[in-house]
Formats: sequence, structure tokens, C-alpha cells
Amino acid sequence: MNLESIRSHLFAGQAIPAMPLALNEDASWSQQHQRALVRYYLDAGVGGIAVGVHSTQFEIRDPEHALFEPVLKLCSEEIDSWLGENASPLLKIAGICGKTQQALQESELALKNGYHAGLLSMTAMSDSSQDELLAHCEDISQKNSDHWILSPTVRRRSHSPLRFLETFRGNRKRRRNKNRSVQSLRHQ
Repeated sequence: MNLESIRSHLFAGQAIPAMPLALNEDASWSQQHQRALVRYYLDAGVGGIAVGVHSTQFEIRDPEHALFEPVLKLCSEEIDSWLGENASPLLKIAGICGKTQQALQESELALKNGYHAGLLSMTAMSDSSQDELLAHCEDISQKNSDHWILSPTVRRRSHSPLRFLETFRGNRKRRRNKNRSVQSLRHQ
């Protein structure tokens, strides 16, 4: 899916559930049940699946569990397998968490595993200033700008989400215009 088809798909109105983590009775990860959950959502007709985004999945990133990449990979592979049997567009969204370095690593894993979009959690940045939040989002969006949509989740009342998004979009627009200017100079 290219960026335009992703936008069209989203604007058509889609149900995109957050994928729960499938566990066995002993609290270990159940790959069999995880695959079944993916298939359940796909067969139900969702327009996409968001993996690693729900607050119950933050622990999959902990080194003692080390499940972030395996869960992303399994869900992506199962979606791709299902798409091989069905010709419908489907959006894969990965949760991205942590301070900038961790978020960049997670976004690289998501891209490597074929995800189309990232939902950026700002929880780890809760003590950051507005400028630091913008810099965080800019760093991640610059790294991934050709591949996916960045959707920052802002929950702090001390920062206006509307102002934050307007500023973020304005910075991206200025950067795009600057890139266009540089490209047009190269072609002269």
C-alpha cells in the first residue's frame, strides 16, 4: 500500500482493532492463539490491525519477555498469508513507544516487518517540553517519512493536542516545501 492508498482506505472508514496478546494459562505467549486472533479479526472484515498499541502490551517490550519483534512478525506474517487468499486492502499499524532512540528502533522493526503505519505513544516523554515532544516526533517522522503515517498520541493536559498537532504538521509542511525547493534548484 502506498501513502495515497492508505489515506483512501482510512478515509473510507475502517474498523482497526488493537490486537490483544494471546496467552496460555501459565501466562506464556501462545503463538497458536495469536494466529487465531489475527484470523478472527481478518475474517470479521476489519480494515486493519494495530499491534503492540494497547496498554496491556507495553510489557512485551521488556527484555525479560522480549516479545515485541516476535509478536509484530507473527501478526504481519499471518496478515500477509490471509491477504494471499483474499484480495482486500488491509492496514498494518505498529505501536511505537519509548524515548527517541527506542522509538526509532521500534519503527525500524515495524518497517522491517511490513507495517504501513506507526502509532507513536508519547507516554515515555511525559516530562518533556513541547519543543522536546516536537523534536521527538520530527526525528521519527524524518526517519520514516517515505513509508508511513505518524500518529502521535498526546495525553498530557499541559500540552494542547491541537496546538501540538498544528505545530507538528506545520513543521512537516515547511520541511516538505524546503525539500521541494532544493529539488527544484537541482533540476535547474
